[in-house]
Order: sequence, then structure tokens, then C-alpha cells
Amino acid sequence: MAVFVFGSNAVSQLGLGEDGESTRVPTRLGFFDDILITKVRCGSMHALALSSEGVLYSWGCNDEGALGRDGDESTPAEITINEKVIDMDCGISISVALTKRGHVYIWGTFRTSNGVFGLTPSKRISFKPMRVALKNIKSVYAGHGFVAAIDSKGIVFTFGSNQFGVLGRKTSERNKVRALMPDAVTNIRTRLKNYRFSSIGCGLSHLIALNTCGEAYCWGSNVYGQLGHHKAESTIRKYKVDLDGISQVCGGGYHSLFVTESGDIYGCGRNIESQLGIIKAEDSHSLVKIGLKNVRMVRSYSDFSVCLVGNDLYSWGMGFGGALGFDEEIVATPRRIPFDFPEVVDFDVGNDFCVVIVN
Repeated sequence: MAVFVFGSNAVSQLGLGEDGESTRVPTRLGFFDDILITKVRCGSMHALALSSEGVLYSWGCNDEGALGRDGDESTPAEITINEKVIDMDCGISISVALTKRGHVYIWGTFRTSNGVFGLTPSKRISFKPMRVALKNIKSVYAGHGFVAAIDSKGIVFTFGSNQFGVLGRKTSERNKVRALMPDAVTNIRTRLKNYRFSSIGCGLSHLIALNTCGEAYCWGSNVYGQLGHHKAESTIRKYKVDLDGISQVCGGGYHSLFVTESGDIYGCGRNIESQLGIIKAEDSHSLVKIGLKNVRMVRSYSDFSVCLVGNDLYSWGMGFGGALGFDEEIVATPRRIPFDFPEVVDFDVGNDFCVVIVN
């Protein structure tokens, strides 16, 4: 296995050291040459990488504790969690990890548009992992300022900032405690098959939940149509996306992407900076089909996306510092990144950078 990085290195998010420069050319991250990395997740300005041994590494901006450790921010280093990690994700200043025992740990802090929101009812920021009161969790996800988790029964739990109703449940703006405490977003209908969820896509302030039937439900902010309907600007109500046979969901800043079982890809939401990968530069409250077929995997953050077709990576949208793999800052429609990667195992994108794991 090897790890490649490209894009902006303004705050060491490429992990190339203090002298590392921004680059549009995928560059090998030598730190991991002797470590078998199997999964990567990117936040706004930091990244997490998971080894085959269940060891978690971090690098990038650590101003608010997102790295979960002390020491050099410009190169990867291990986070101390005395359990084997199997899943993780990160947002702006928040990171979350899931262990083999089903335990969930968080560190950093949740943010809102007004600044730091807090991490727990008793702690504003933590530079070290803290265990959360959740059990039997199977997967974890992070939005820009919130965390979501799915348990063994397919129930979704959320906590963090509840701007625009992204937690999918009512909380009081004056009382942070309820928002910062994990709670289920579903109700008695969890008994129904179509409320058993298998994966989640997180946007800036919206959430997409994919159920075991290949149906997607969205809630949170809908200012730009990222929920795929015209009915509300923001809501805690779960709206079903008008598309069946969905295999993957992905949230960008103000847009959403959906991959079907046949490999087609659709999007909705903001498109002024080509986030939807179509020529027509206007937002869409309904699904539009993006001109790619046989899509295997898609990742999005903020205003750009990258997807895997065959073993080629394609990018579109707006990104700076070479994040798209090109000199241009805006790529209107999906374009193949001009680099022949070995077999791609996993990849993810942050605000203006991309990390790729190859075999």
C-alpha cells in the first residue's frame, strides 16, 4: 500500500512536512511507506488514516484539537486510543473514531457559523480522544459541525451543532446539552425496514441517510436544494429522495451526490461553482444526472468532488491549490485527473486537498 496526496498544503493538510508545498500532482506521502494504510478520511484542513492494525494517524491543522494529539502537525503521527480502531471520520474541527468493541471516541470541537459550539456539555475543546455514551455502533460519520452514527439495528444517532435541524431532532438553541448528547433521530418507525439505515453522507449542515432498501432520506439545510426538493429551506423532517436503487450517498458543502447500483451518479443543490458537474451554472432542487457511468466510489467536501471510475479518478467543482488535480480552480464537468494510480483502495477529499490510498 502507498498513500498519495495533492492540493493545498497551506496548513500542512498534505502531511509533507513544514517545507511541503501545495501541488496539483499526486505526491507520495513517504511516512506510510512501511505502514499498511487501509482507510483515509479528510476534514476541512486535517486528515485521518487507519492502518490494518487498527492504529489511527492524523496530520494537518490542530488549532482546535482536531488531530487528537500533541506534536508536529505537518507530518502524520499516531493518536493514542487503547483499542483497535475500525472506522473514523472528521469535519471542520471535529474527529470521531469507532473501535472494534463498538465504542465511539471524539476530539476537537463542534463549530457553528458563529464559532466554537463545544464538544460535550462539560468540555469546550479536547485535544485528546474522549469516549461518548454510545454502544453497539457499526459506523461513524462527521459533518462540518456534527457527528452521526449507525448502530447494529440500523438506527441513526446524532449530536453536535443543530443548525438548520441537521441533527434530525428538536433541540433548544439556549440549551446545548441536548444537542451535544447523542440521541436517536428516528422514532417508532424504526421497526419498519425502510428506517433501517446502512450509511450516511454528511454536508455542511445537511445529512443524507441511506437505508437497506437503497432509498435515501435527507434533512437539515435546503437553502440551495441540497435535500432534493422545494418544500422547505431547512427541516428536521426526513424527505425521501426521488431515486431508487441507490448504493452510495455523499454530502458536499451545499450539494448532495447519489450513486446507483448501476453506477450512474446524480446530484442536487448548489451549482454556481460547478459542484454538480454540469454545464448549467444554477442551483437545482431536483436531481440532475452527471455525465459519468460505472462510478465505483465518490467523495465530496465543500465545493468539489472526486469519483472513481474503473481505476481512474475524476474531479469537478471548485478547489484551490491544485485540489482538483489541475491548474484550474474550477472544472465544470467531470475530468480525468492525469495520473496513473496503482490500484485505488480508498480516497477522500478535504476543503482543498485529496488523499488517495493505492495497492
